[in-house]
Amino acid sequence: MTVDFWTLLLISLLAALTGALSPGPLFKFTVEKSLACGRRGWSVGFWAILGHALIEGVILAALLLGLSAFLDSSLTLLIIGIVGGLVLFVFGLLYLKDAISGKLSLRFPDTKSSCEDTPEIPTPAGENSPNAVERNFYPLWKVVLGGILVSMSNPYWWIWWVTVGLDLVLLYLPFLGTGLGVTAFFVGHELGDLSWYLLVSVLVFAGRKTINVKVYRGFILACGIFILVLGVYSITSAILSWM
Repeated sequence: MTVDFWTLLLISLLAALTGALSPGPLFKFTVEKSLACGRRGWSVGFWAILGHALIEGVILAALLLGLSAFLDSSLTLLIIGIVGGLVLFVFGLLYLKDAISGKLSLRFPDTKSSCEDTPEIPTPAGENSPNAVERNFYPLWKVVLGGILVSMSNPYWWIWWVTVGLDLVLLYLPFLGTGLGVTAFFVGHELGDLSWYLLVSVLVFAGRKTINVKVYRGFILACGIFILVLGVYSITSAILSWM
C-alpha cells in the first residue's frame, strides 16, 4: 500500500495506542514508579517508554534487516498477512465487546511508594528548615531499564511484534524501504505509547484514582473499530496479492 509520511505515522500511532490502552505489566510498572519517584513522578511515563522504545527500535531493525527471508516466499507473505490480520480482527472484536458491554473501567491500583522504606537524607543547612528532609527517590535510569525489561518479559508484546508488527511492516514495505518511512513508522508507534503512559503517570502524580469511564470507553471503541478495519484490510490485501 502506498502512503505518505503523515498517513503512515497516524496509522502506526493508532495501532500502538490500541495495545497501550490495555492494562498490562508496563501499565502496573508505570503506576508504581510514578508513586516512587516523588516530584519527578509525573515524567515516569516518558522514561518508561524511552526504555520501551529502545528495545522496539532493535526489534524493528531486526525485522527490516531480515525481511529478505520472508520476501522469497509468496506463501509466507500470505500466511503473515492472514495471521496478522486475524489477530487484529480478534483484538478489534474484544475491544468492541469491552466498550459496548458497559463494564469497562480503569482504576489505578492502590500501590505504596517503593521509596517509603528508604532512609531519609537531611537536606543541606539553610534549605527550608533545619529539620527539613528529602527522600531518596527511585532513580529515573532504573525506570528506563525497567521499561526495557518489563517489555521483554511480557509474552503478549512478543506476540504483537511477530504477528501484527511484522504484518504492518510488510504491508507498508514500499515506503518503509526509505529512511522517511522507517521514521514515520517508528515515531508514530512510540508517540502512541508515550501519549498514553505519560497521561497515566501525570494522573497518578496528581492523585487521580481513575479515568473518566465514558472517555475511556470512547477511546476503546474507536480503537476497536480502527484495528477491526485494519485487520480486514490486511487479510484482503494478502489474499489479493496471492491471487
